[in-house]
Amino acid sequence: MVKVVCPDCGGISEFRKKELPLYTQFECENCGVLLQVIDDDPIEVEIVDEPAYRDDDEDEDEDDD
Repeated sequence: MVKVVCPDCGGISEFRKKELPLYTQFECENCGVLLQVIDDDPIEVEIVDEPAYRDDDEDEDEDDD
């Protein structure tokens, strides 16, 4: 098990190393901020400004209102 410290809230989460390959994105269990693995030996994470995926259809629906 590896411990990951959230750079936003300082909360600690535990994962199996194989669950966190490079560039994996996940939410902090404590504060919900989106994190991404930027180094895998040792595990290092950073806050992601926006998710890698985006639902453009949802944004277009908001503009139509």
